[in-house]
Amino acid sequence: MVFVRGSLRTMFLAGGLAISLTTVALDASYGSLSPSSRRDSLAKYTDLQFPGNEGRYPLAIMLPGCMGWHPHHDQWRRELLKREFAVLHVNSFAARGLNGPSVLRQKVCTGKIVHGDERAGDVIAVLQTVWKNTRIKPDKTLIMGWSHGGWTAMDLLVSLESRIQLPNLTQLPMLEVNNIKAAILYYPWCGKEALNWSGQFPPNLQGFVFHGSRDAITSPKDCKRRVQRAAKSGSKLEFVELKGAFHWFDNHTAQFFDRRSHSIAFSRATNLLKRIKNDKISDFESPVKSRTSEGTDNLLDLFDGINEP
Repeated sequence: MVFVRGSLRTMFLAGGLAISLTTVALDASYGSLSPSSRRDSLAKYTDLQFPGNEGRYPLAIMLPGCMGWHPHHDQWRRELLKREFAVLHVNSFAARGLNGPSVLRQKVCTGKIVHGDERAGDVIAVLQTVWKNTRIKPDKTLIMGWSHGGWTAMDLLVSLESRIQLPNLTQLPMLEVNNIKAAILYYPWCGKEALNWSGQFPPNLQGFVFHGSRDAITSPKDCKRRVQRAAKSGSKLEFVELKGAFHWFDNHTAQFFDRRSHSIAFSRATNLLKRIKNDKISDFESPVKSRTSEGTDNLLDLFDGINEP
């Protein structure tokens, strides 16, 4: 998807695939609300889970792709809870009445509505309250995003760091962006027309952008350039190219699941979780070598077998 504020040029997205050259007006689905009103409108669609009934925990924000929550997100949530992270998920799609693969594919994956900056506004409005929760350690926050969710994560980080207004909030809350210690992004959309190219990532942000070299839905070349640009302002995000892997390489229920690529990414990601939890986030590792794996070019079958909820 290529987003220019006020117009839409090429459309793709992110567990999804579509091409269009239409120009349309883009308005936030609920219009522009104050952060507190936005938070209230999302209350029924905000899920915050804790590993136990007592204690204080680091926070992991999970942002699925344009096709919403899938079994590999369930796996990650269980893993995060097991590692004693609280887990936050804001379902921006259901909050706007967008449910089921066919609707999400037609509305969100084509880029017609609910862009990364709008989802970022949702999360920021909710995060303002979540970080005040006495059971959360706000200065140990991790953000995880897949595809459209990776785009959302980048827009969120840049918006807070560079104080860039978001389309669905009347004002941007004053939040400490340095609470977000790291990002783990799977095959995000990194087009230059996204909001996050308008500003800088937080200095010293660490983490990974995992991207398959054969991804035909989101561009690994664009993401590599975005990571390199961020490095100039101090970001320690590392681009990890997985040779031969496709979009959704980590989704064990999809035909493009690549066990070896998933294992590499999972190992790097869980090592980062340990560093966050143990206050050793500055112990940054050297890049991992890429590898080669087999795959298929039949991207049109990406969503076969996914049932309506």
